Amino acid sequence: DRMTGLRFPQTLQSLRGQTVALAAFSLACLTFFGWACWKGLWFLSFCDEGEHLLGGRMLNEGGRLYVTYIDSHGPAIFMLTQLYGALFGWHFPQGARLFLIVLALLAAVSISITPALSDRRHRLLASLIFLGGLASYWLMDAFYMVSFYPVAGLITVGLLALFAVPTWLNKAPHPSLCALAGGCFVLVLACAYAYGPGMVLIVGSAFWLLAAQRNYSAIRAFAGGAALTTLLLGVWFLKYSDFGSYVVFHILFNQIAYAPFINFGPKTFLASFVRSEEHTSELQSQD
Repeated sequence: DRMTGLRFPQTLQSLRGQTVALAAFSLACLTFFGWACWKGLWFLSFCDEGEHLLGGRMLNEGGRLYVTYIDSHGPAIFMLTQLYGALFGWHFPQGARLFLIVLALLAAVSISITPALSDRRHRLLASLIFLGGLASYWLMDAFYMVSFYPVAGLITVGLLALFAVPTWLNKAPHPSLCALAGGCFVLVLACAYAYGPGMVLIVGSAFWLLAAQRNYSAIRAFAGGAALTTLLLGVWFLKYSDFGSYVVFHILFNQIAYAPFINFGPKTFLASFVRSEEHTSELQSQD
């Protein structure tokens, strides 16, 4: 009893120290993320962002994507700007950047509830580290901008946290999380068709493991969420776009004209991992 009485104050003091450290770390991450988001509202723009905002306004005024408003990007980003205009109008177009903050917070929430981590404190720390790390790149990589790649990236975080990573770690997610991940899968493809191969590898590997475990309920839930999202996307297409024009201007144009222009493909991707001798010599000459 005497030894227990001596250890109890030390344990209590240790818990208090951990609580203070966690609170300070949480405050630091959230403050840094908030600062980056605030700076991002007023930071530099790019022509693609203006096109996405203009496309959303055209949709609000009765236009149809890929028919009366032509663009080579996927429909998801225009659905987002269309929603912004319908809710808030167009007196402050930069306000659409707030949607990226909301998506980032939703991605953090998905990490905070991921079955991949069993301890609640670990999930909280992981979500805070995610926000703090994201803030480090928020301005540099233009994650604040109303564009398809940050949207797709943040949605992919949800798919990974809710479905793929738990499955890889043999921690089967709940069917409701699988259904949400199925919706995320379709939305990522709606951002850009080029994300298809990566999504197929991620989801296909998870399906393979689930099938080996005979966890068909998780697969059915994922497929159900994907099917429902596809149905809703199809309804949107009927009113605000045209599927044939989407194929022409988003898939065929990018694959035939734009892909060779940017000189990107499997070979270029693999070559990017090889250190360039020319770049190495330039660095050595600078030294």
